[in-house]
Amino acid sequence: MLPLHPRRNADYPAPPKNYVNDLLLAIDVGTTNVKAAVVDPRGRALRLARRKLGLLKPEPGAALHDPSELLRAAYGAAREAVRGFEERVAGVALTSYLFGLMPLGEGYRPLHPMIT
Repeated sequence: MLPLHPRRNADYPAPPKNYVNDLLLAIDVGTTNVKAAVVDPRGRALRLARRKLGLLKPEPGAALHDPSELLRAAYGAAREAVRGFEERVAGVALTSYLFGLMPLGEGYRPLHPMIT
């Protein structure tokens, strides 16, 4: 399972002196896919990547996402989007559908699939 908790800033090496961090990685988790885009300061998407996301429907009216599949899709789309821009990305913006819930336990481990 991939880690869900952020690392402390002290865990990261200092950037090189010629580091230009002028881009943002935006990740959007939807009900059918995950999109990632590298965006410049003017709001232009320089690269867009998508990964399909399966939707579990255990009963009528219920919809769930598998946490492992969701993370694999998000990481895959993000890696594809930032390819070639790695040293320029200054931050990450995350967004998801309204009313999504993923209960987490100790060590930020999912206790249940994400409820949509």
